[in-house]
Amino acid sequence: MWDAHSTSLQDEKKLLQPPNVRLHETPPLEEQAVNTPDIRNPGFIGAGTSPKHAVSSVRLLTSGPKVQAREFVVEVGQRIQWHSHSKITDWCFCLEGVVVFEAADPDSKTSRQQSLQPGEHCVIPAGITHRLRAGSTDSCRYLLVQAGDKYDFNEATDAWLPS
Repeated sequence: MWDAHSTSLQDEKKLLQPPNVRLHETPPLEEQAVNTPDIRNPGFIGAGTSPKHAVSSVRLLTSGPKVQAREFVVEVGQRIQWHSHSKITDWCFCLEGVVVFEAADPDSKTSRQQSLQPGEHCVIPAGITHRLRAGSTDSCRYLLVQAGDKYDFNEATDAWLPS
């Protein structure tokens, strides 16, 4: 069953939400703590289990045994393939453009989508079949933080999933 709700957004926004996925607004940078070290290191290899994505760029910012953070740039028409994670939670923060989050419900064989604007993010718990893509008119850039356990990427190949 799909539940619709939103947190900290204008009431007039009606967003379709898959179960257990929360949408939030990220506070403006000036309201966030700004003592994060610069972790950009071009020689940093990171998690070797991340798949190759058919997108413009993926930049690993940091990784450890139970966490990784990557910046994605996705052009119109590009998308991350349908997948799920066994034990990790995804946090997707829209930085530029429109990020379209899609989630699939295998029980009802339906999928839902919601658009994230800059400053918004969604939380995708382990086990949810999902994918991310750019909106229909421009490229997007987003931060993806994945944490909770060792990284895995379980490709979903169900024939009913939208292409």
